[in-house]
Amino acid sequence: MSKNPVAAQGIANFKKWHGLHIGALRHAAICAFDLGHNPTALEDGVLFVEIELKSSHKDFPLKRKYEPTGGFTLTMKETREMLGNMGGAAILDSIKEANLHMQRKGALGVATLLLKSHDMVDVVKIILPSPASVRQEQEADNWGQLWFDNLRLAVESD
Repeated sequence: MSKNPVAAQGIANFKKWHGLHIGALRHAAICAFDLGHNPTALEDGVLFVEIELKSSHKDFPLKRKYEPTGGFTLTMKETREMLGNMGGAAILDSIKEANLHMQRKGALGVATLLLKSHDMVDVVKIILPSPASVRQEQEADNWGQLWFDNLRLAVESD
């Protein structure tokens, strides 16, 4: 954590913000990797989303202070290379273990998201429901290749 109290508060607010939007972030991962139709894509897919504080953030409640500004998918290999010097391998290994654990319990697994804000990257694990539930969720509202645009809209209307 930062020694600067203002920066530390910004990071804490960002973590609270993304906790408030976990449903939209989960749905973005499901659609970005087409997990409803291709559940094995979870094994090698990582979602990267850049999130910025709005210029007028002081006028908004915490839930509306940030907005996604960019996003793309990564392979696990690309993610390991990106996070390699920052202890990322241990984090990714722990996510792989969590994924296997949740699969043994009947879930599809754990989606890995890298959320970047305040010059830091937060590795976020999102537990996904059963494969049948994931398929049903995606078929009900499939964002497809437009997952990022729909994530932006979902965060604004959440």
